[in-house]
Amino acid sequence: MSQKMDFDAIVIGGGFGGLYAVKKLRDELELKVQAFDKATDVAGTWYWNRYPGALTDTETHLYCYSWDKELLQSLEIKKKYVQGPDVRKYLQQVAEKHDLKKSYQFNTAVQSAHYNEADALWEVTTEYGDKYTARFLITALGLLSAPNLPNIKGINQFKGELHHTSRWPDDVSFEGKRVGVIGTGSTGVQVITAVAPLAKHLTVFQRSAQYSVPIGNDPLSEEDVKKIKDNYDKSLGWCMNS
Repeated sequence: MSQKMDFDAIVIGGGFGGLYAVKKLRDELELKVQAFDKATDVAGTWYWNRYPGALTDTETHLYCYSWDKELLQSLEIKKKYVQGPDVRKYLQQVAEKHDLKKSYQFNTAVQSAHYNEADALWEVTTEYGDKYTARFLITALGLLSAPNLPNIKGINQFKGELHHTSRWPDDVSFEGKRVGVIGTGSTGVQVITAVAPLAKHLTVFQRSAQYSVPIGNDPLSEEDVKKIKDNYDKSLGWCMNS
């Protein structure tokens, strides 16, 4: 017996990829779309990664959607690279401007997705046991939204504060504290740079040394910002063809 199709497309994820997929499929292709995200709001990777020092590795004016020129011009550009809270703010603005949240069901993780060959439909089941079908399935999960918790012997017996960068709580204070940071990858370097001026003492544990250089994230002048905004098309064209 053939199944009824609930939606034309189902999108998993509320970050850059997921939001764009909803906008493209719903508003441009006029498909019936339902999106899911286990977070309480949009922003994807940047919703989860709120650790101190979180920063993009792409310049501010390029770390955004090229298809919304109006929002590009109103973008508040402060420095060469954009900080995590500002990325979240930008994605919130995109979602609100284009009314993308109405297509989302938040606080909902997708548990399984199976392609039914006979009906040519995707069967998607959420963590609550709800089942939906769609012709197309877009998995905009990204690479940095799931925590990779270390299996360190004795970690459960640690009596102090213990935080993982991918699940960082609000209002963590380092003032007057002895802090240890494990890891010196990109995230570790960002955390170390932000915490060092605040902590009473900082110890860094690393397995392999990384080569790091000063980021040069200086404030941009009004003249710099004007030049950037006046040359958006040229900059975006260079990126797309490089």
